[in-house]
Amino acid sequence: MAVTFFPAKAIVIAAAVDKVAIVGTDLGRGPTEAMMMIIRREIADKAGIRHVLISGSHSHHGPVIELIDEPGLGKGKFDAAVAYSQELPHLLVPAILDADKDLKPARIEVAIESVGLNRNRHTKREPKATDPMLAVIRFDDQAGKPIAVLVNFAAHPVMTGEKLLRYSADYPGFLKRKVEAELSTRCIFMQGAAGDLSPNPGAGPWEPKSFGQTVADHVIALARSIKTETPPHPSIRGMVDTFHFKTRDLRDPRVAGVFERSYFPEITRTYVKLYGESLAAELNTVLLNAEIALVGGLGRVLLQPCEPAQGAVVRQAHPLLRLLQRPRDVFPHHRGCLGRGLRCRPRRFAGRDRGRGADDGQGVAQHLYLAGEIRAGTTIAGTELDLGCHGSRISQLEEHRLL
Repeated sequence: MAVTFFPAKAIVIAAAVDKVAIVGTDLGRGPTEAMMMIIRREIADKAGIRHVLISGSHSHHGPVIELIDEPGLGKGKFDAAVAYSQELPHLLVPAILDADKDLKPARIEVAIESVGLNRNRHTKREPKATDPMLAVIRFDDQAGKPIAVLVNFAAHPVMTGEKLLRYSADYPGFLKRKVEAELSTRCIFMQGAAGDLSPNPGAGPWEPKSFGQTVADHVIALARSIKTETPPHPSIRGMVDTFHFKTRDLRDPRVAGVFERSYFPEITRTYVKLYGESLAAELNTVLLNAEIALVGGLGRVLLQPCEPAQGAVVRQAHPLLRLLQRPRDVFPHHRGCLGRGLRCRPRRFAGRDRGRGADDGQGVAQHLYLAGEIRAGTTIAGTELDLGCHGSRISQLEEHRLL
């Protein structure tokens, strides 16, 4: 059976003595906690990279990466999946290290556009909350030649037919290929707040190639409109915090039975072993040049409507985490998805009690203050903002096959 090769694409940005790696993959999810421990240790020891954001596009035609080498949890029945899960961090690390070896002076800039290319597939509330923002970050060398284009867009990659029993990158794969062909550069896709958002092809067909190319047309136009510049004070700061949440009672055979029927027994049992009582949810904040905030959270980011004065609350599901800003004001991640211009008014987080997620929103604000001493009202991202590193370096984007 033929398979689609899944590339991992890595960008490394260096400013002064610090570095951040941004990695996009076509996997169904980002690396597990155990994988991230290996990746962080390896890139810190070998390249001095202390910050890393890794995203899976959430393609529903990607391999399972959660199974472990124990009887009933994958071993003996899904040995190929277990072996791949064990190998995955050692496939991602070389992509990052190779990118780090090719650092060069660079300029960066961002552009955004509102598009009607996604729809809310869950909510019954009107108007249905969507996130129309398409964000593009362009990385150029000093001569103005593109090194890479980073794209953030929020929509589930579910357009590949379920009867096609092959791995597929779905629409993000076609998006990237067209951008790369048109701009003669590399394209990295980072999924946005797609928990309850599906593609909206409009009058077009429901299939990944045409939709991916439609999104790519918008990306290409945005990228060509960007004039990259270098800010005067390059810097990279970052923090990682962990929130602990109680999970569903997966040790209850009735609850576990529902999940086993919905998914399959081995993966449910693996989750029982790893997260039977609690889940450690990571919040990963990286601040570039004290202006650009990249915030990553573990989970599927959902949009939920609230009072008109506040627009919508962006929240994380499994566990429930809320970032208390309007959707257009957030850089949400699935284990590190880059996107959505965050207009940081950190004081907006303080003093709001929206339930369980309030602490997480305040945690983001605290991270931004501690990492970069952002002033209230500072614009974090937007078409008017300079993204880049004067005297800093960004690597040529490296691509490694994961399958």
